[in-house]
Amino acid sequence: ENVELGYGKVVDASVNMRAKPDPASDLAATLNDGDKAYIIGFNCGWYKVQYNGLTGYIRSDLLELTEKPKTNTGGAVSAGQQLVDLAKQYLGTPYVWGGASPSGFDCSGFVSYVMKNFGYSVNRTAASMYSNGTAVDKSELQIGDAVFFASSSESIGHVGIYIGDGEFIHSSSGCGYVTISGLDEDYYSRMYVGARRIAS
Repeated sequence: ENVELGYGKVVDASVNMRAKPDPASDLAATLNDGDKAYIIGFNCGWYKVQYNGLTGYIRSDLLELTEKPKTNTGGAVSAGQQLVDLAKQYLGTPYVWGGASPSGFDCSGFVSYVMKNFGYSVNRTAASMYSNGTAVDKSELQIGDAVFFASSSESIGHVGIYIGDGEFIHSSSGCGYVTISGLDEDYYSRMYVGARRIAS
């Protein structure tokens, strides 16, 4: 996923930057406490970063996001975009069943945490959250809309936040952390139930 998240600061004594998103891959550079790398992407638990003219990967739990990338809109950022900007700061946060804080989220805990940061009150479970906001057709999705999916056992068992370009951010039990997936991926396209606009 290519997402510009701004600068990440090293919070450990030293952190290894790898050539690939794999702890066994070649060492590209070593960053020390306080060094900053510019994050240009995210890949299953690794940030893709630029540092001293090099591009490589650093485990996402070893960098602390220090500032948001500059938006070039020049004007006010939509409520939905603000939601998504905040949600992306938690990419890689572990999935924890029943979790609703940055130490760990389940799917609805993640969405409700992000929404509540902006003063939107939403129900706690995915199924009950489906009654919040107003219904939105899939063809009318806007950034920041909540997207809902069935699970094998429940008519509504999963929820995420639409981020544009057919993608949504969610705390995935299958992946084990907050990640970005495509609505057109086989599983999610089959299990898609609907969307609600809560932020406006």
